Amino acid sequence: MYLEDWLAGKPWPEHQQFGLESEYIQVVPNEQYDVEYQDMAALYEEYYSQAVEKEKAYEKE
Repeated sequence: MYLEDWLAGKPWPEHQQFGLESEYIQVVPNEQYDVEYQDMAALYEEYYSQAVEKEKAYEKE
């Protein structure tokens, strides 16, 4: 997106912030770091919506 804007001569924002719901963030749990036999991918799926809500609440502050 930024390269296309640059080629078109459009200005870039000075700062850009991306959240969990953006297309730019992807959390990929590493199976080597499963803690006490907990499936980190399953935990991610379980808590994803809660994390998105907390992120939205933080952005409002």
